[in-house]
Amino acid sequence: MEFGFAWRGFPARFDSLLTRDRRKPRGGCVSGWAPTDPSSKTPTANSVRVVSIATKTGDAGETALMYGRRVAKTDRRVEAYGTVDELNSSLGLVRSTTSETLIQEVVLSVQKELVILMGELAVGDDDRERYLTDGYQIVTAAMVDRLTDVVNDLEKNYHIVFKHWATPGQSLSSAALDVARTTCRRAERRVVAVAGSSEYVNPETIRYLNRLSDVLWLFARFVETERDGEKVPGKAK
Repeated sequence: MEFGFAWRGFPARFDSLLTRDRRKPRGGCVSGWAPTDPSSKTPTANSVRVVSIATKTGDAGETALMYGRRVAKTDRRVEAYGTVDELNSSLGLVRSTTSETLIQEVVLSVQKELVILMGELAVGDDDRERYLTDGYQIVTAAMVDRLTDVVNDLEKNYHIVFKHWATPGQSLSSAALDVARTTCRRAERRVVAVAGSSEYVNPETIRYLNRLSDVLWLFARFVETERDGEKVPGKAK
């Protein structure tokens, strides 16, 4: 199924950072990260330091925000970006259970943008200026607009609109989308809680999560109405 809009995709600059070398790991480099610049040297055992995931620094119930600031694991910011991480995992399930190419492409791009969102949330107020100076990406209105394009297309061209509460579970794919949607709403509430505590939150992050939950709801209904070749309700014959 083709949609009427052209998904503009994820910023290439950040996407390139997530390119992995799928060949066998070399010289003790567990993940085998591959340089995207042809002129760059391939990581070797001498150039890549292997670090265990078990750092043990969080054994006492604390964790580090960006730039090393230590906070409790119950800190509002940790709760917020941790819930966004849950959302990202839920979207992984969505991507692996849907057969719709467009949904897979949009969701993959969103997953990568959520890494940007989590990065912002993991920065304390005192370190935000440093974060921006260091050139890290932030959530922008353009990212929200891309999601709004998806909403507009589904509502205008496929007549997928909100009329009543949905009962999740008509298919595995739509159920996965509804789980992701409700996780997204919870993440949004957690981010709003950070903002409500007088800590800084980029307002575009709240708009992004709000719009994303709308997209996921519409995608779930789209999958249900397209299942087994059924026509989209309200679509002109």
